[in-house]
Amino acid sequence: MTGKIDFSGKKVLITGASTGIGKALAYAFAGRGAHLALGSLPQEESLLNDVAKDIREAFHVDTWCFPFDLAAPEGPESLSPRGPNPCTRPQSRKPATSTSWSTTPAPPFTAISGSSPPTG
Repeated sequence: MTGKIDFSGKKVLITGASTGIGKALAYAFAGRGAHLALGSLPQEESLLNDVAKDIREAFHVDTWCFPFDLAAPEGPESLSPRGPNPCTRPQSRKPATSTSWSTTPAPPFTAISGSSPPTG
């Protein structure tokens, strides 16, 4: 992987992943081997599920969907390890038996947002 950072086995959280820059970031990170926690507005959940399915099939990585609104008062709290929709487990693996996204061991998430540039 010359000239590119390898994200194999790492988990990356991407907000705004159903369209635009967030969607492009999701494909870019998946192409580099990252497992993805994908967030979108609740009204875009169908689009988000389609993106997650396409990414799983194309890149053979795990994906989790989090339809939530960060602008809502409960928005940030709704993104918790207790409540994701493990909607997008690869078919080649047995279905998740828990709603916990921590069932697949991997290093901590690298936070990337499709709606604003990363800092640091």
